[in-house]
This record gives sequence, C-alpha cells and structure tokens, in this order.
Amino acid sequence: MNISSLHPPNYESLSEAVISDVVQRPSVKSRPFSYTHTAHVSIDYTSSRSEYLQTSSQGASPSHEERKLISSTISMSAEGAILLKRQQRRQTQQRYRKKVREKEGTIDCEVQMLREQVKRLNGQHKQNIAQSVPLEAKRWGVVAEYFRLFGRGLATNTLPTVNNSASNMKVQRGFLQATMAPDVSVNTGYGIDRLLWGWETLSRYYPDCDVKLVTLEIGAGNSLLATTKATRNRPKQRWQYR
Repeated sequence: MNISSLHPPNYESLSEAVISDVVQRPSVKSRPFSYTHTAHVSIDYTSSRSEYLQTSSQGASPSHEERKLISSTISMSAEGAILLKRQQRRQTQQRYRKKVREKEGTIDCEVQMLREQVKRLNGQHKQNIAQSVPLEAKRWGVVAEYFRLFGRGLATNTLPTVNNSASNMKVQRGFLQATMAPDVSVNTGYGIDRLLWGWETLSRYYPDCDVKLVTLEIGAGNSLLATTKATRNRPKQRWQYR
C-alpha cells in the first residue's frame, strides 16, 4: 500500500467524476415489531386514560345512591334542628310557667298572711278599746244603747218598710246576745227570746209607743236602776212606770 502525504488514504478507490445525478433514497420500512410495540403502548395509554377519566367522572359526579344518601342526611339534620328548637322552646315555656305558678303561690301566701294579720290587729284594737274604757262607763253605755235600740219597740214586719224592719230586728237581737246573759231574767221569763217576745207584744198593742230613758242610777248589789217614760201619740194618754 502506497502511502503519500499528498494524497488521502484509499485515493485509488475515489473517482474523479462529478456528481451528475441525484436519486431519491427509498423510504425505510418500519419494522413490524416496533409498530406492534407502539400500538400496544398506545392502547395501554388509551385504556389507562379511559379508566382515569371514568374514575375522575365517578369522583366528580356522585351516583344516585350517594345523592340520595346526602339528601337524606341533610333532611335528617334539618329535622333534628327543628326538633331541637322545639324542645328548647318547650323547656323555656315550662320554666316560665313554673316561675308564674311559684309567684302566684307566693302572692297567695302573702295575701293570707296579711288577712290574718289584719284580723289579729282588729282583735287587738277592739281589745285595747275595751280595756281602755272603764267598766262603769261600759255599763252605762250598754243601758243607753239598749233604750236607743228598743225605744220605739221591737222592729216587726208591721212597720212600713219590711227590709229595714228585718235588718233592725237582727241588730236588736245581736245587741242582746252580745251584752246579756243567755238566761237573763225578765218579766215574761228567762232568756233573750222571752225578752224579745215582751217587746214584740208591746209593739203589737202599742205600735206608736215611745220609751225614753229618764234617769239612770246605781242600785244595790252593783246594779243599775233606770227610770223610763213611755209616751203614745194619742192625746192625754201618757203613762209612766218605774
């Protein structure tokens, strides 16, 4: 092999002819293996993407059962809130009614206590008045009141006004029961009923009779002696007894 520094290696195989024609290079066919592998990869990619899309679609859009469950849960929550609100309102009303009942009971007790206190004070007042008045003045006052009530006789239904007569008669009986003994001795017998009967008889026979107290003296045995004068409205028919 000739080697020269002026010529490139293998210069003998080189031609001095100029490129005169250009031919298109035939296309290289793809290998079947490579094509099959590519298709397989593409199919796997498409299948995975479909599964991903399906999974994403299921996650983004809940199924009918899930929507139904969510709706029922929301409905139960709303009903629970309503029931809780009603229960709280019911408890509030019960507490209010309890307070009202307790207050009413307290007021009733206070009213009852006030009534008892007023009754007790009235009794003490009457007792104090009775104790402050001397016994002698009481006796004289009883006699004066007796003739004031019975000076016109017993109030019977024969008088003009029946209602007033009944009321006056009740007052007269009450006075006798309060100031005289149940077995008081009178000209017609013993007891308040006999005393009233005597006044009734006098009023029946002498309806226009007027009895007045003239004098009142202290008699024997710590008794009182009263002098009265009875007058009728007929002329010249006056009489007096002692």
